[in-house]
Amino acid sequence: MYKNRTQQVFLLPFAGGSSHSFEQIMQLLKPGHDAFALELPGRGRRHSEAFIADKHAAVGDYVKSITALRNGMPYIIYGHSMGATLALSVAAELHAMADSPEAIVVTGNPGPGLERGDGPTPKSSLLSDADLKTKLRSFGGMPEELLREQDLFACIAKTLRADLKILESNDDTGVKPLLNIPIYAAMGIEEEYCEQIDNWQNYTSAPLHSQVLPGNHFFI
Repeated sequence: MYKNRTQQVFLLPFAGGSSHSFEQIMQLLKPGHDAFALELPGRGRRHSEAFIADKHAAVGDYVKSITALRNGMPYIIYGHSMGATLALSVAAELHAMADSPEAIVVTGNPGPGLERGDGPTPKSSLLSDADLKTKLRSFGGMPEELLREQDLFACIAKTLRADLKILESNDDTGVKPLLNIPIYAAMGIEEEYCEQIDNWQNYTSAPLHSQVLPGNHFFI
């Protein structure tokens, strides 16, 4: 995909994740990629800061972080799940600042604007602990020990609910920031809506490269 060039890679985590969520992926990047796993306030290295619970504020925070780290090299943005949703808006903001990424890589997400389910569903951020655990188990990727240990789960749930509020704070239906940036999309074959992965083409006039791979939501 990218050969013999130095390139910056900015990684946006999934709901409940932090910069540590990408440690394995960062170790697999080939030489020539300068990777930065970003975090929103209240998570990981920024745990002492107040949570953000609004999508526009989250996008603005990521744009600020990326702008501070930019060094003139070509760059890409990678986001998984919630990070994929935010990556689209972050790229649009950076494009408006005349500093577009060379590509967006999105995983675990069929893109915004889709009709999902048969009608309104309760907001995930308002689910009881029991229902939230059931939802997390359906995604896979979280050790059962963390779900069973109440004190540990309470810490995870606090961050997760803050992230879910970000996703629920704005309705993306009909909002289509059309970019001229290639999008590379991948989902696990066990994921709901994986058959709609080509929905990402609605958000770019550049080529979409999509692939459905073995695994669940955390196939990465």
